[in-house]
Amino acid sequence: MALLNETKKNYTEAIKFLKRFYFCAKLLDDYEGIEISLNKIGMCCFMSGLADESLRFHEKHYQFASNKKYDNDNSKMISLYN
Repeated sequence: MALLNETKKNYTEAIKFLKRFYFCAKLLDDYEGIEISLNKIGMCCFMSGLADESLRFHEKHYQFASNKKYDNDNSKMISLYN
C-alpha cells in the first residue's frame, strides 16, 4: 500500500503505511525492514514538503545504522546522502 500511494504521489498515505511497516519490522528485529522504512518515510516526507520531518527520519536511520549491534557503513552512507 505504501508503494502504491507513493507511486500515486499520495505521500501522506504512503507515510502512514510506512510507519506501520516500521513498527512491524521493529517488533520482528528485521534490520533491513527498519532501514527501508526509515529511509522511505524520510523520502516521502521530503517529497511532501516536510523537510524538517524528513531530516528527523534520516537522522534516525543514521543512528540505527550506527548501532554497534548492527553497524552498516552502506546504510550510514545512504542516510547521510538522503
